[in-house]
Amino acid sequence: PAPAGLVIRPVLELSAPGVSPFYCDPGRAGGAGETPPSLWGKHLVTTSGTGVTGRTVSGSAASEHRLSVEWLLNLDKTGAAEASADVFVRNGWVNFFFPGGKPDGESLDRMASELFPGVRFLKEERSFAPIKYGWKVSLKAEPRQAIVSGGAMLVPLPGAVPSWMGELASPSGDFTLKFPFVMEQSFVLKMPPKSEVVMAPQTANRELEKVKYSESVYHNKRRNTITTGSKIIVTTDKASDLAARGLAEAARRWLDYASRTIPLRVKSSLSFLEVRIYGRR
Repeated sequence: PAPAGLVIRPVLELSAPGVSPFYCDPGRAGGAGETPPSLWGKHLVTTSGTGVTGRTVSGSAASEHRLSVEWLLNLDKTGAAEASADVFVRNGWVNFFFPGGKPDGESLDRMASELFPGVRFLKEERSFAPIKYGWKVSLKAEPRQAIVSGGAMLVPLPGAVPSWMGELASPSGDFTLKFPFVMEQSFVLKMPPKSEVVMAPQTANRELEKVKYSESVYHNKRRNTITTGSKIIVTTDKASDLAARGLAEAARRWLDYASRTIPLRVKSSLSFLEVRIYGRR
């Protein structure tokens, strides 16, 4: 026996010929024959004989729960950068950021401040649209400023640094995840004319217990862009001792990456002309 107040809501377990048993969460979105994201990682209780049993709903494969952040930064020769981000929120992440299953003003504010606590966004220029298994959220940041000294620039990356990533980096006890997941961020930096990368960011790749961490960098000289990124793949929702240590290392590397800067050198028109004249003598 239990008071009705302990029951959050009823959930149905269904089965059909040729279909594996699945759960139905009435009133929540979910594909036909599939357990909806609102139940992934949830603990369910059902009767069993004269007692009750509990189980945690599996979160499925990591690739299905993907959180992707794509930044575009357009830098001018003064070091000012226009910055916009597209955030793709899929499956389990939808219920994580948007408890009602759909973004609204309050949940968008919370997501933006949680992922990017040091970035200010223009509320009037944000939008969202449905995508397969989730939502695409578009954000425009207030102009950012690189550190400029003479013809040199240090361009900071507006990496995602949620507080819970810091908690994963320093776990204080046993924990479980609601679902396995992929979390990735990329930055496309459009550089000003006559600029060059002093030193491309170094990359690291680590394959840990149930966790993979990777970084990437690509310099397209023809388009005058540099693209960098980092990714975490967690293939389990049960944080054993080894998996927890692997996730902690990946989280620390993610946070370190988010604080990086890209050093550039910008040639002025005058210095370029002087080099050309000197070369003709």
